[in-house]
Amino acid sequence: MFLYELAIELDRRSGELIDLAAELGMGVVTASSTLDAAQVHQLRARLGPSGGASGTPELPPPATFAPPPEEAPEAPEPPPSLTIPPVPPAHALVPPVTFEPPVHFEAVAFAPDEADAPAAPPAGAGPGGSSLPPPPPPPPPSSAAVGAGSASSPLAGFSRSQRIVLASVVVAVVALFGFMVATSGPDRAREREIAEADRRAEASQPTTTLAPATTTTVKPSVDQAKPVDVTTFCEGGVPLLTLQARFLVAAADDDFGELQDLSRERRAEWEANLDKVAVGGPPMYVDEVQRYERGVGAWMDALLTTGSALEAYQAAGGIEVDRALNAGDDVLRQVPFYCS
Repeated sequence: MFLYELAIELDRRSGELIDLAAELGMGVVTASSTLDAAQVHQLRARLGPSGGASGTPELPPPATFAPPPEEAPEAPEPPPSLTIPPVPPAHALVPPVTFEPPVHFEAVAFAPDEADAPAAPPAGAGPGGSSLPPPPPPPPPSSAAVGAGSASSPLAGFSRSQRIVLASVVVAVVALFGFMVATSGPDRAREREIAEADRRAEASQPTTTLAPATTTTVKPSVDQAKPVDVTTFCEGGVPLLTLQARFLVAAADDDFGELQDLSRERRAEWEANLDKVAVGGPPMYVDEVQRYERGVGAWMDALLTTGSALEAYQAAGGIEVDRALNAGDDVLRQVPFYCS
């Protein structure tokens, strides 16, 4: 604790505390001298009771601010009362249902027909009637008449005019079927004309005397994953693989001078070896060889016209250089397998 801080706390001047410290044997001190805990305790004990300020001076109570009176909000006007008419009960809205007693139907007796009624006996018949004998019974019908009367005719329910109309329709239908049978038979004259036209068409066509081919040529299948010419592929692939490794090491070391020297001095050798790889390599890597040639060739051109390896990489397309190097790795990965 600094001496001037203790003076402020005890409400004393720093000179008084400096003199008191000299009296207490603390040596020569200044207002900015640092006092330890024992020295602070001695000075407080010496000045506390006599000075009347043994502790921290009391601070006036903080001022309190009364909030302004809030105006009571105006009570909202009550909404207009709505008068809802009373709803009648449900049983008052539905009229009562009444059930009438079932209706009973009485059987009606019809009077027998006069034709079906039995004939009344003559006036003098019976015990008190005429003495004439009864008429003889009618003779029994013959068998032919019984058979004709027992069988019902299919036209029994039709009148005479309806029977005439039905007979006319039947005759017309039979005549129509007869006409269709007579006209739907084979047309012999038309068949002969068609056959004659076919013979004339066959006679007008030229005849060929060429013998059919008896041999076929089958091309041997080519394995797309193997080099077409292993010798040519290895002659270009081995030195191209070595040059590719030098390029990658120089790029990893950011050796811009080495990259420029390789691009300037080994460009012709690189192109010649790449041509051999393209001619003798596997057919399935044709696209990869072309991508490798375009991307790395553009990178070599940029290395000779820019000032740093990064500028050359960006000028050559950046990602296109990476794709070209990956394509070259796919092709040159076959070199150790076939050329070892």
